[in-house]
Amino acid sequence: MKNIEYHFDVNSVTGIKFIKESPCKWFVWKEQTYKKRLFGKPKIYPAGFHDKSSYSQDVRTKEDLLESGYKVYDWDERVTNKVCRKPYVVVYLGHKLEVQNTFESDEIASEWIENLKLTSGKTFEII
Repeated sequence: MKNIEYHFDVNSVTGIKFIKESPCKWFVWKEQTYKKRLFGKPKIYPAGFHDKSSYSQDVRTKEDLLESGYKVYDWDERVTNKVCRKPYVVVYLGHKLEVQNTFESDEIASEWIENLKLTSGKTFEII
């Protein structure tokens, strides 16, 4: 948990960007694998999430991904794209000033946006 709080004047909101939950196609679950070596013991790669966008053989655990801000579904909840980016909202406050907030679901983010719009008293057009 971060120790940072952003307090801002809701009357200074100039724009709101809502990025909904989206699948992360670069994290793939792989079972434990063994690679034979010419000399010595075989190399063991543990089971976990492998990053297809990286050349390293590092394995990330579910806990590691959760701490990094990702959402990890169990197999019975979602068949494909087990790892997703959490939805987040960027609030623009003026020239090069913005704050960002991450949410557990699209519905909670939408409710927060609607509450922010009501509090600011402004009308925002959705594109």
